[in-house]
Order: sequence, then structure tokens, then C-alpha cells
Amino acid sequence: MFATGFDAMTGSLLRMGITGRSGVPLSEKWADGPRSYLGLQVAGFPNLFTITGPGSPSVLSNMPVSIEQHVE
Repeated sequence: MFATGFDAMTGSLLRMGITGRSGVPLSEKWADGPRSYLGLQVAGFPNLFTITGPGSPSVLSNMPVSIEQHVE
């Protein structure tokens, strides 16, 4: 089975219209693909914490446990 037309990794974050310092939108920052620190923070976007976000190792583990660890 194949599915097209959706973005499971960054779609929900990009659709929120998040802007960072100097008015740079997250969609522009991630135009070449998502880049983050441990899947939790994005440079230039203070106070934006992407719990189990793109680049986090949480997809390799139990998600509730990973979310708890990220929040702590």
C-alpha cells in the first residue's frame, strides 16, 4: 500500500505558521529539510520545544517514555 500527499514528519509543525527571530518562518528555515538539536530545539526559534520532533530518537523507542524524558 502506498500513500502520498501528506507530511507525517513536519507537516503539523509547518502548518502552524511558527515564526522565529527576525520573522523567519519555520517553513523557510526547514526548506532543505528539518534540522534540530536532538529533535527538541531549533536554532533561531527560542522557546519552541518540539517534543519528539524531527530528528529525535523517540521513533526508536516507546513514545510515552520518550515524551516523558523530553519534557523532564
